[in-house]
Amino acid sequence: MIFGKYINKYYRKYWYFFLLTILFDIVVDVVQLLLPKITGFILKGINYAPAAFMGEGVTSLNVDGVITPVPFYASSFARAMISLTVITFIIVFGRVGWRFFSARIGAHIEHDLRYEMYENIQKMSLQYYASKKVGGLMSYMTADIQQVKQ
Repeated sequence: MIFGKYINKYYRKYWYFFLLTILFDIVVDVVQLLLPKITGFILKGINYAPAAFMGEGVTSLNVDGVITPVPFYASSFARAMISLTVITFIIVFGRVGWRFFSARIGAHIEHDLRYEMYENIQKMSLQYYASKKVGGLMSYMTADIQQVKQ
């Protein structure tokens, strides 16, 4: 991040967007750490006990002594797949949120910079404009904002 006399005012002004951007990024990074653990759990289950892992032939004993088959969604494989699906949605939502808020910060700062430049140009004397080319001034303004935007 860039820090300095002219930039810090934007950090203070849009602190909530910066906070949300960092929060979404942290959530995505932490959740991505779970993917290898769940994938490893699935691979170990498939290698060592495929039938039991998938829920085939697994039964449970009721209080009455009745043996009933365990439904697929209760199997370890189904729980792991549901976990992967939930993690995928969290990652997608987190990345969309991170990009949305970071783009929002950029748009707000760009707007503020354009406004400040416009205010500054309004204060210039007519003699300043007589000595400078208008096209050159416009080029400086747009090119400088585009540099900051990127």
